[in-house]
Amino acid sequence: MNTLTMALLTQTMMWLGMLQGFAWNGTYDPTNTGKMTSTETIQKTLKISSGSTILLDTEYGNVTIRGYEGRDIKVELRMEGTGENTADFRFTHDYFADQVTLKAWFERGDEGYNNRMGKIDFLILVPWDSSYSFSTATRIGNIDAEISANTKSADLSTEMGSVSVKIPCNYGADIDAVTRGAGNVQVSPLYMFCEPCFKSYVNKSDHLKGRMNGGGPSINASTGIGSVYFQVAPHE
Repeated sequence: MNTLTMALLTQTMMWLGMLQGFAWNGTYDPTNTGKMTSTETIQKTLKISSGSTILLDTEYGNVTIRGYEGRDIKVELRMEGTGENTADFRFTHDYFADQVTLKAWFERGDEGYNNRMGKIDFLILVPWDSSYSFSTATRIGNIDAEISANTKSADLSTEMGSVSVKIPCNYGADIDAVTRGAGNVQVSPLYMFCEPCFKSYVNKSDHLKGRMNGGGPSINASTGIGSVYFQVAPHE
C-alpha cells in the first residue's frame, strides 16, 4: 500500500469515526478535541396574571426582555457549546400566588461552564399591555431589557457583564444605576437625563440616581464588572 493510499484511508476512517460519534449522542466525541457543537432550545409559556413578578435567577447566561403583542409570558432558553452541556444544565420554573420563579444552574458547578458550555441565552417576551415586575440576576452575562409603559418595576443585576435598559420617553420612574468595577453609567440622549425631565440625586460616572418625569416605578440596574446603559426611546 503506497503512502497516498494509506493517507486517504486514514482520513476516511477519521471522518467515519466523527460521524458515528455525532450520530450517537448529538454532541462531540471526547477524542475529537471538543470541536463539535451541540445546541438545545427550551421554550416555556407561562400563564400568570397581570401585576405578577417574574423572577429569573441564573448563574450564567445573557438575558433579553422584550415586549410583544400577545397574552402570555414566553420564555426561551438556548444553550450552545461543546461537550455534555445539556446533561449538566438545569432549568426550572415554579408558580406562587403572584410570582413565577425561573432558575437555571449547572449541577456540577463552575466546572460545567468552564469546560463545556459556550453560550447560554434567555429570551423573555412580555405582553405590552400587561403590568409585570422583573427581578433578574445573572452571575456571568449581559442583561438587555425593554421597559414598557406598563412595567410595574425592574431590578436588573449582573456580577460580570453589562446592563442595557430602554425606556419610553414619557415613562415616570425612580432610577438607580450603579457599577462597582471599571465600567460606568451611560445615558442617551443626554438631555433626557437633565432637568426638567430628570431630577438627579446622585450623578457620577459610576452611579446615577434620580426621578424621571416626576418619578414612579423603581428601575434598578447594577453590575460588578461592566457598564450600565440607559436609552430613552423617542415618541412613536
